[in-house]
Amino acid sequence: MDELLSNLSHLMNHREQAGDEGFSELMAKILSRWPDVGWELGPDLVDPGIDRLSLSVDDMPELRTNPSLPLQGDGWIIGLGIPPRDWEIYFEAKMNGKDLKIEGSEWFWTIVDVDPEPDAEVDEQVMITIAPSSQFEKLTDDELGELAGIIVTGELGESNVSRFVRWIDVSPTRRASEEWFPMESLRQKFVEKFPDCEYSGWLAASR
Repeated sequence: MDELLSNLSHLMNHREQAGDEGFSELMAKILSRWPDVGWELGPDLVDPGIDRLSLSVDDMPELRTNPSLPLQGDGWIIGLGIPPRDWEIYFEAKMNGKDLKIEGSEWFWTIVDVDPEPDAEVDEQVMITIAPSSQFEKLTDDELGELAGIIVTGELGESNVSRFVRWIDVSPTRRASEEWFPMESLRQKFVEKFPDCEYSGWLAASR
């Protein structure tokens, strides 16, 4: 791990000289021994003047518990987890050969408390259930689950999902009930429930 972080730090110190294409090529070389690690480079949500290299490490517990992270340098930071999206909850996906346009703002959500995992670092976790809009009723549960995961992770960020969300479930239809909420309210409600979550200030102010 020390070698990995050293190589990533060196690259971040020379990111401007490498350029976008060169940076991607060097990242692929550095992570060739860690194929389960994903990454994303962009402005930090809290301080856009800082470049943030975010590592997706769900399958890498040794990185998730590494005390060296986050790692900061001159104008950059290396952190864990893809951050929340600054988006309108819209994305495109391809399933069964069909191009889908996902208007996540038309989906709904509800939340229930569940017992945390035995090794969870928090005392409370939740299950978030997502109800898609009616146009996706023909998709399988696995396909809907994949889309729901993209929406929830995009709204809350990978680290918050890993830490506080035990399951992401999908309801095939939206029941007529006061328990369902519009997707635009998920961030605010999540911060109210977990005020110490990552990016709490940004999440609360983003919608």
